[in-house]
Amino acid sequence: MAHKSHWIAKTFFGLEDVVAEELEEFGATDIEPIKRAVAFSAEPKTLYKILMGIRSAHFVLKELYQFQASNPEELYQGIMSRNWDKHLDVDGTFKVESVCSGDLFTHSKFVALKTKDAIADYFRDRFDKRPSVDFDNPQLIVHVHINQDKVRVLLNTCNEPLFKRSYRQETGKAPINECLAAGILLKAGWKKYDTLWDPMCGAGTFGIEAAMIKRNIAPNLDRRFFGIEHWPDFVKDDFVAAKRELRNQIDGAVNFKINASDIDRRVLDAARRNAENAGVEHDIKYYRSDIRNPLITDDENGLVVVNPPYDHRLNPQNILDLYQAMGDSFKKNFTGKKVYVISSNREAMKNIALRPSKKHTVFNGGLECMLYKYEIFSGDLKSHKSKQNRDKS
Repeated sequence: MAHKSHWIAKTFFGLEDVVAEELEEFGATDIEPIKRAVAFSAEPKTLYKILMGIRSAHFVLKELYQFQASNPEELYQGIMSRNWDKHLDVDGTFKVESVCSGDLFTHSKFVALKTKDAIADYFRDRFDKRPSVDFDNPQLIVHVHINQDKVRVLLNTCNEPLFKRSYRQETGKAPINECLAAGILLKAGWKKYDTLWDPMCGAGTFGIEAAMIKRNIAPNLDRRFFGIEHWPDFVKDDFVAAKRELRNQIDGAVNFKINASDIDRRVLDAARRNAENAGVEHDIKYYRSDIRNPLITDDENGLVVVNPPYDHRLNPQNILDLYQAMGDSFKKNFTGKKVYVISSNREAMKNIALRPSKKHTVFNGGLECMLYKYEIFSGDLKSHKSKQNRDKS
């Protein structure tokens, strides 16, 4: 039986539960959600499937070891104590990334430099030569996370973040992150719906991720390179087998409809080209229309996702008017649908003038946002709940 190692899948705050469910589906064990991450165990083949197939995590890291350090010399010695030749060839390349919190270490660049020096000196002491630093395309990325005197050293399996799917060559003004878009779709239960609308689609990320979910296309199946491929314990046969299994699981027969629209013709053209890059151009219908008058059908089993401007692209009055128009459009055009809106502008969200049935805190980059769920129904709330109770009985 293959040996299981311990890993950490990094994600956005608010998507930890989604990542945990994905990991369970892939066969990971010892799954433990933590803040902005999920810890898990997996043998090599399962890990490779996770790297190519997980949708809502943007990095997978291996926790190498922990130690305590209260000053730069203790940090240096703690890094030097590791057998780095087990992880990196003397002729290889590497770089260090660091994150610090607390008052003992306050400059992440200094921590990264000190760690780099310790790794280089480890090799120089033993082999009279050292690996080179490469900031653009290193064979190994070492992460150092410090909280007060607790130092954690991790290795990056991906190198480039997993949200870089390669299909999005063109973007709108403020595109949503691919992992976040996929995570929202999974949290919203997209798998159980037949129809999706994105009436403010921009570069088309929601629609593309939705099509890939329905077709069971692993988002990084054809990624050019993973950092783990340079690791000494990389098992190429397992990696090839994992890729073959994922490719065989693609579903070309499933039926669904995705409708994406935007008022800007230029971003619609970009969305179409991005969909072509992802191989899902035939799964998405694009329309030029305003949120006030979207082109829709009467499908009852439908999901709506919206990533509107927050506040930095429009003046205050325009943003309030836009959100009011969104609420009016939801009530007029999307009866019977579940609507999910992500926004950091809580004041503007009040102008939608609908009561959300659920709210989740999520982060879009560095912005704290709320993901609002609205159930759009005709009539009053009391009648709607009465109908729901009858349907359940």
